Amino acid sequence: MSIPNYLETLSRFGLQQLQSGEADLTLDANGNIARTRDGDWQMGSASVNAVFRLVERWRVTDKASRALFLHINDAESQASVMAVEAAQQLALHETRRYLETQERIAALKEQSASFAGTVFVTLNSTLQRFRQDLGISESDAKWTSSGQLIQERSIAEIASAASANFRHYDEWAAASTPNGLQLGSMRIIAKVLGCDVVDQSGHPTLRTNVCDRMLAALCGGSPDVLAERMFGYCKAVADF
Repeated sequence: MSIPNYLETLSRFGLQQLQSGEADLTLDANGNIARTRDGDWQMGSASVNAVFRLVERWRVTDKASRALFLHINDAESQASVMAVEAAQQLALHETRRYLETQERIAALKEQSASFAGTVFVTLNSTLQRFRQDLGISESDAKWTSSGQLIQERSIAEIASAASANFRHYDEWAAASTPNGLQLGSMRIIAKVLGCDVVDQSGHPTLRTNVCDRMLAALCGGSPDVLAERMFGYCKAVADF
């Protein structure tokens, strides 16, 4: 699996503006070659540079993301087959085989959720660098309202919330009452998945890794759909 070609990437996602002179090295106020906040050469204006770096980050992470999607889809396919087997075993009162199959299904679901969590961490890191390159905040209306929304939530909000779930779901499960930071992510996930944030006792309902379900809601298990949604969103944020 090769790294996506730069010019083909620009054509695929409607980013031909980067082929013009706008994406050349630029000078700062002192007449020196401008650098980004983390020391890279700045290519054009802030928005052009942000999109350029987004393209370059996506190109070198696409191969890894696609490998993760293959594992996710394979695990989910195996789990579906085993669920049918488990139903048959239960009907035949094959208790031991049923329990063994259920254990294997649980392992596959955990595998799928873990790989999905890794996809979200990568996506969130890419989007956060893009946001910082643009110099906007996470509360900016463009950040929360651009692109195709899912249950009134942007892809950046979903990536951030899912990443938090992947990293902290054990902390969420241990919280008798979620704190403000936890609730921010929980509300986004609950909105996307159509569930309650807390139960009748005020305890969080999101107590496990649900990144596989969030990824399915975001792109239906397709890395191509995810890439198209990400670039479409970022173009809208950057007025590109």
